[in-house]
Amino acid sequence: MKHRYMERSFYDRAKKIERSFKKSIRTGQHSFKTGLGRTITILGITPSDIIFRVDSTDSIHKLNRLKFKQALAFVIFHRNVSRKDLERFHSFNSHLMALLNAALSKNMSRILKLANRTLRLVIKGVRYYFSGMEFSEKDRLLVQSQGGKFILMSNYYLRGLSHDKLLETLRHCRDIGLHVIIDSGSFSVMRQRQANKSNPDKKKNDICLKQYCELLISIKDYIMGYFNLDEDSDNEKSKRNLEYLRDNIGFPPYPVWHEGFGWDELDKLVNSCEHQLIGIGGTVFMHSTPAKRKLFQEIFSKYGDQQGFHWLGGSNVLLNEFPFISTDSTGFNIGRRFRRLVPLNSPQIAAPSEMDSIDCIKYNIRQLVKLEENHLDHQYELPL
Repeated sequence: MKHRYMERSFYDRAKKIERSFKKSIRTGQHSFKTGLGRTITILGITPSDIIFRVDSTDSIHKLNRLKFKQALAFVIFHRNVSRKDLERFHSFNSHLMALLNAALSKNMSRILKLANRTLRLVIKGVRYYFSGMEFSEKDRLLVQSQGGKFILMSNYYLRGLSHDKLLETLRHCRDIGLHVIIDSGSFSVMRQRQANKSNPDKKKNDICLKQYCELLISIKDYIMGYFNLDEDSDNEKSKRNLEYLRDNIGFPPYPVWHEGFGWDELDKLVNSCEHQLIGIGGTVFMHSTPAKRKLFQEIFSKYGDQQGFHWLGGSNVLLNEFPFISTDSTGFNIGRRFRRLVPLNSPQIAAPSEMDSIDCIKYNIRQLVKLEENHLDHQYELPL
């Protein structure tokens, strides 16, 4: 969960939230529940500390306000944190989680209760990772200029870069404030197989597990996380890949589940309580939005209060219907390719004639960035 390149904007947001929380305390809101049902009562806020009592022990505790703001920034940046993640800020992490949840407010955060009764604090809204810009410095700058901060890069394309060019690319992301997660590239291989069904003799471009592992080791100081190398229709091999990567990289990948793996496998992943995030893959090949909606309804009705999910390749209106933690897609690029727009919380529309392709893509980036704060009331931006 450590990430050394978290820029100042997350601390600035944390300071603003802490000021609002302090104001609410001074106007009468003093008691809050922990995830396990205990009551915390705030007795006072000094320039340096938050002073509070816990009903289960009646003991009085202090929480350093600087540490509290650092913890807030950490939660805002990562969006999905466990009590263990919060130990670095305060030894009584369940108390800290309750106060963070109170400061963020019910409109901005929620608590997941895992099958083993451990808790995770989750920020509402969907983080959108812009993808498809492994080779385009201009596109990375365009995303950054419109408020984007998070991108996904695929090993399918990165593996073709020299080591020096790979590091240059990741350093460019770091230097302009873009935070990166890595995908194995297995989706691109699956798409290639679909396209080549009529030509089975055409050379396959499969992903090598050892190569993926070596690439991740070489760039792990530059990335937030990475997805497992999932094997289409081979769940057992996917599980072996996950174990190999976890043991060799030093921190675990996000597992990827396809409907074809079966519901028992998703049940095992969720009930293991090991995974910060589970990727939902394979939906790009489900061409019907109602079919995707039915799948997501089942996933979130079963596991929505226990587990965080990432939609791999998702960018349509279903993002407004389900509480995904995050998603990634090249969908913003329909502005460039087709002059189509994706207004926040609405189906895509044709762009006005006066908007050129760059105007369209800028508009789309701004709208998709807003998904992260979809708990707020955003002023509607007319595509003019």
